[in-house]
Formats: sequence, structure tokens, C-alpha cells
Amino acid sequence: MVSVKKIAIFVEGHTELAFVEKFLLEIGNSNQLSIRKEELQGGGKSPLIIRFVGEKPITGETKYQILLRSSCNDEKVLADIKEHYAELMQSGFEKIIGIRDLYRKDKDNYPRQNNVKSAMKQFIEQNHLQNAHMVLAVMEIETWFIAETTHFSKIHSDLTAQTILQIIDLEKISDFEGEIQHPADTLNQIYHLVGFAYQKKGKQVQRTINALDYAEMYLTLRKKLPNLDDFVSHLDSLFDINENVEE
Repeated sequence: MVSVKKIAIFVEGHTELAFVEKFLLEIGNSNQLSIRKEELQGGGKSPLIIRFVGEKPITGETKYQILLRSSCNDEKVLADIKEHYAELMQSGFEKIIGIRDLYRKDKDNYPRQNNVKSAMKQFIEQNHLQNAHMVLAVMEIETWFIAETTHFSKIHSDLTAQTILQIIDLEKISDFEGEIQHPADTLNQIYHLVGFAYQKKGKQVQRTINALDYAEMYLTLRKKLPNLDDFVSHLDSLFDINENVEE
């Protein structure tokens, strides 16, 4: 009988939920993955509701059982991990990864990331969540989407680097995570050049996620995006993903 590893990944919303699921299925061996998606609603003074979103069921080939949970709020990700940590550990989960944005309305978000990372690490240590790890998507996870520049021509053939110059010079950006202050808005502006939009809606989000080159993100882009590399490194430590990605 195949030994099954159990991993939980907490994210802040629908976009991250869809991206992580697609990333795992594209980079890993999909036949070996079982994925259950849930949304956490309420909590605190309100009753907690765990809403089932979808599932890729366990089969005889399953080696990795993944629980994807959306907190539906970036600031709840770490709190939700703390609340459910003991239950997950008792159920055999060996690692919990959390992903949240750094985005805020103020303009000093990027310099804040080291302070936020330090605070999250301290919270994890103080609450004895030794098998939990947090990843920041600076500023938003859409930063990673913009940095995967090959996807634009898949969205529309007219979205060339020359066309996109009207909004941003992608070729001159050396630090995507530091230089793009409002990634989702920037992505929306780029798509508007060809009459499309990006408003964090289901179909619009899925269109982008389906166009991304995940092998490129895994093999090359992670070297340019430290926080993406942080996320992928956690997956590397758990999965035999590198065996499934062609060099």
C-alpha cells in the first residue's frame, strides 16, 4: 500500500486557491495528488462554517493528500492555521503552509515585508506551530502572474512587450516584487489594452491561471521572485515535484 503524505495549505482567497491547485496539478504528478478545497467562513464571534468547494478524490495511486483552505481574508490566514493546527496534526498532516498578501493602501508595503515576516515567525514560535510556515505574496499574488511574461500572448496575441509598454516596461523591471505596487490593478490595465479585464472574478482569474507557464515558474521565475521561491521550496521538501518537470 502506498504511504500517503498529508499537507495543508491555507490561502487568503479564491485567486490563491485556484492558483495553488493549478500549480500543484501542473508541476506534480496529478495522478498522485488528492486535493480537497474548502472555504472558512465566520469564526470569532460568529459560528465557523467550513464550506466544501471541490475535490480531486483519493485513489489507489494517491501519494499526496492536499487540503486547500481559503480563509477569505488575508489577515485571518495565520489565525486560522493556529485554530486548526492541533486538529490537523492529530489527523496526520505533517506540514501546513500559509500564503497571504502584503498589500495595503499605504505606499511603503515592500519595506514592510521583513517586519511582517519577522512578526509571523515570532507568532509561529510563540504558539508552538513548528510544522507551520508562512509565505508572503508581495504585494499580491498577481505579482507572480505579471512576472510570468509569456502568458500575456496567450491571453491575446496583441499583448506583446511593445504593446504593454503603454502601461509598464516589463523588460526593465529587475525586482517585480518591489517595483509593482498594485499588481492586480496593473494586470487589469494591461488586459484593458485588448479589451479584457482582471477584477479577481472567477472566470477572469481562471483565464489567467490557465495561461501561466508553470514549468517556467518552477524552473526559472522562482530565481527572480524570492517569495515564489520560498513557496516552491516548501513544496520541494514534501513532493517529488522535480522528477515531473522537464529540464
